[in-house]
Amino acid sequence: MDKNVNVSRRAGGFATLAWVCCAVLTAVYVASWVVRLAGGPATMEASGVVPWGGMMGVFFFLATVGGGLLALGALVSWGLLPAVEKFQKAIYIGAVACLCAAGTVVLIDLGRPERVMNMILFMRLGSPFAWDFIFLAASIVLGAVAIFRRPGAVLGTAAGLCGLAVVAVEGVIFLVSPGRGLWNSVSVPVLFMVEAIVCGLAVAALAAPLKEDRTARPLAAALIVAAVFMVAEWGSAALAGTEEALDMVLLLSGPLAPLYWVQLVGCVVLPAVLLLAVQNRTAVRASAVLALIGVLLAKLTILLAGQMIDVTGIVVAYAPSLLEIAIGFGSAGFAGLLYLAGAKVFSTTYAPAKQPQAAPVADFEPEAGRL
Repeated sequence: MDKNVNVSRRAGGFATLAWVCCAVLTAVYVASWVVRLAGGPATMEASGVVPWGGMMGVFFFLATVGGGLLALGALVSWGLLPAVEKFQKAIYIGAVACLCAAGTVVLIDLGRPERVMNMILFMRLGSPFAWDFIFLAASIVLGAVAIFRRPGAVLGTAAGLCGLAVVAVEGVIFLVSPGRGLWNSVSVPVLFMVEAIVCGLAVAALAAPLKEDRTARPLAAALIVAAVFMVAEWGSAALAGTEEALDMVLLLSGPLAPLYWVQLVGCVVLPAVLLLAVQNRTAVRASAVLALIGVLLAKLTILLAGQMIDVTGIVVAYAPSLLEIAIGFGSAGFAGLLYLAGAKVFSTTYAPAKQPQAAPVADFEPEAGRL
């Protein structure tokens, strides 16, 4: 009895700490909004050479986590991950929270949120940015529907495909951006979808009651696929033009090398080895956290490597401003606060399906001759 009381107290203390941390970070996020909107582009470290700074890396990461959670929900709706089935509603709450937070980061990056209305009213369907907006909005709507109603195979699959479409279109945005050697590869959208699946499975590994054979091995397989894509970039750069080769130099031995090697060795190879070789609670959860950190680093490295070399071949120095750092941590706290609020307002589990009532059984024998 005392043990159960202690566990309950620890859980309550952790929940309170989570609320406080997320509330503080959200306050920082709101303050960052005010500074950004009041100060304009001068408040950011972005420039004509590096127009997308670290803040956009945070956007891509949050969108990837949200899309990966929707894909995870689809797997659960098909009965492929029974270990996390009871967390399915919480998965959709988390997906909507991450996607909503990602959308607000884009608004800050625009600097003028009213421009979103121009995108809606004068949308050009030939632009990948328009489709990114469409799939992001559709993912939020389908995720919200899944919160209120337990998704079957149709709704779960539709939400999962929309979530993957968000990250795939973001890969297409990289692909069609002119003058960026590392981005102009058809493998980028596929890699982004693999990273989304890594995020979804990492959350599954954290949330599941640790039936390692159900969550660890699929996550290890996804990490191995991501590693194959990363190594394939080396050969692609060696065979490609000067532009892509210079971008890879930034990753392998240039100013971005520390982030890149930490991502590859510490957040892809190491967790994959742990998941395959060590089957215990600590190893699985540590590997899941490393995998999530690795996806964030992957977004930052590919984003910056495609921008830090100008047209003359000179490497442009870039470091995120304090405002960008505040926006990054603040948006994560905002996503966490949305999840906590959603989990409090809505139950994190679906109501049990109603069982058909059996016909009442007569407790006496009818009299002979009577119908």
